[in-house]
Amino acid sequence: MKYIHFNNAGASLTPKSTNDVINKYLELERKIGGYEAEELSKNQLDQFYLNFSKLINSRKSEISFLPNATIAWNMIFNSIPILERNNIVICENEYSSNHISILNRLEKTKIRIVKLDKRGLIDLNELKKKVDINTKVLSINHISSQFGNVMPILEIGKIVKNINSSIIYIVDCCQSIGQCDIDVKKINCDIITGSGRKYLMGPRGTGFLYISKKLSKKIHPIFKDMSSTKLNRNFNLVQLEHCKPLLETFEHSPALKLGLSQSINNILKIGVNKINEKIVALSNYFRLNLCKVCNVKFFEHVDYLSGINTMDFLDFDNEEVYKYLRSFNINTYVVKENVSKLYFKKIRRKNVLRVSFNYNNNKSQIDYLIKTIKML
Repeated sequence: MKYIHFNNAGASLTPKSTNDVINKYLELERKIGGYEAEELSKNQLDQFYLNFSKLINSRKSEISFLPNATIAWNMIFNSIPILERNNIVICENEYSSNHISILNRLEKTKIRIVKLDKRGLIDLNELKKKVDINTKVLSINHISSQFGNVMPILEIGKIVKNINSSIIYIVDCCQSIGQCDIDVKKINCDIITGSGRKYLMGPRGTGFLYISKKLSKKIHPIFKDMSSTKLNRNFNLVQLEHCKPLLETFEHSPALKLGLSQSINNILKIGVNKINEKIVALSNYFRLNLCKVCNVKFFEHVDYLSGINTMDFLDFDNEEVYKYLRSFNINTYVVKENVSKLYFKKIRRKNVLRVSFNYNNNKSQIDYLIKTIKML
């Protein structure tokens, strides 16, 4: 049974080359043992850090491999020393999981929320008012799961660093890494987090964390094990080894790490700009043609499109449309308000239907999608 996959913002289809790498490694584990396979594959495993550093223009030593984006964001945020006078700035498209993590550490009054403007972009004038000398962290979603606008993270970085150079600038790249060009030096960010399963087209159970070398010496890692720390001679002090990837765990899946590394290598060969050009063209094509046959409201602004398109079918229930499309083997997704309470309160919706394209989609698939919707 063949499916047309338009749920790339959930999890993209992994390339054959990625699956081959994973299966080959698992077979090696089966033959010689888990520790032994890892030792034999050390050079290939270390290639992950090189590939990722090329993708975001960083040092290899600034990259960590983690199981998923939520763990990466929560672990690094909870490792940042926060004083009583500090405040945290987030935006109206913030994920509920990140918002919850902040609330677990701080009183509600210490969170400052920047609104989205009429275009659905972060209101830069309000951002300037919300950020001050006591702001410890600014957290931005480059592209969010529930709303496909691309936020101006380069401009945001310049603004906040001019106001307060010591602000820790976190960019959640969960949905943008792999479809947008990300250069951590140009962005001037301190941290990026994200997932391997979305636009990187890697396996589930993979994520990443970038921490600038400058910041890595100022945080207090919430998690430490023998892979990155050691006890002193008196067994009463833990010393962090800065040459090791921060917040990584000794126990992880080398097979999935190799798979993600292969997927990143595929993207480097194609080129992120080429990928982005095709994905945005597909989104434009879809939106233009769907509006001809259907009464639908899109939430993204046409000048800031990504591969993620969210909509509300004004004549039908979004969940019914989703189920109807699944009956024709078309994968989409319904994003519900629990993903981002702030955002859904703003747009006054309980859910939206999400259609998300990646590089391996094409116009003929979109034509079939629109034809199927037209039948409804």
